[in-house]
Amino acid sequence: MDSCRDCDHEHYVENLRVLWIAFLVTAAFGIVELGGSIVSGSTALLADVGHMATHALSYVISIGTAVRSGRALAGSTRVKMWGGLVNTIFFTVFACYVLWEAYLLYRSPREILSGVMLVVAIVGFLANAYTVKLLRHPAKHDENIRGQYRHVVA
Repeated sequence: MDSCRDCDHEHYVENLRVLWIAFLVTAAFGIVELGGSIVSGSTALLADVGHMATHALSYVISIGTAVRSGRALAGSTRVKMWGGLVNTIFFTVFACYVLWEAYLLYRSPREILSGVMLVVAIVGFLANAYTVKLLRHPAKHDENIRGQYRHVVA
């Protein structure tokens, strides 16, 4: 019976490790993408910065839920609900900002450094592919990670 508890604990620790790595990859690339959007002048990259921020925030919510459920199951649904609300509000505000930037760009077009934008986009694709690979196996056994996996794949 103790060995089952040890197995559960090992899965719990491994799942937290995977979520933290996915969060760090996503957050680091979001910062790279922000720099790329500033350098290239690309509103598309800027929009994806907000998208990556919602991914990063959802990882934080999943980590918080995993830590909470590791202690006790009570309250983890509430954490998910509040996290989802915060995530939705952030995404809505950021989407309005991107629309404003797009309007300004429409009124006063400027040159976009497409080479920089392309390199950043390719690196972003690779970062997402790595995250999908990282989450694939644990997603088969953990509902929390399965949600993250589906979020990244979608």
